[in-house]
Amino acid sequence: MPLDQMSDEAFADADHGEGVYIALSEKRIVSPFDGTVTDITSDGCTISIRSTNGLNVMLKIYIGENAILKARVRKDQKVKKGDLLITSEDRSKNAGNIGVAVVITNSKDYLGVIPVFSKRVDYGDLLITTIVSEAV
Repeated sequence: MPLDQMSDEAFADADHGEGVYIALSEKRIVSPFDGTVTDITSDGCTISIRSTNGLNVMLKIYIGENAILKARVRKDQKVKKGDLLITSEDRSKNAGNIGVAVVITNSKDYLGVIPVFSKRVDYGDLLITTIVSEAV
């Protein structure tokens, strides 16, 4: 879903950058690329990663009120695509779904940031295309 359709106005107005929101069927979040964890909140709800080519991505995680997040990485840790970043653990049977806003925080450094929308997203699927420079 486009960020501007989110109820969280901090992301809906693209102040933090361009991106997408996805609802997850699994209760885990993995690294979308090789890079370094540049920031992570103590509650695990927000994690930032810089790719090896300079793309800055913030993952803002939304969980049900009866769930807790467990960080599986720490700040300044190097990660590879597919490495486990965060898991969600249910405190009750009604913990609800997990979702994540994937935001390119340095969107202005690119000629374009194009979200790819699909009804179903699997691990490894393309979510966002960035245009680095004009074709010559």
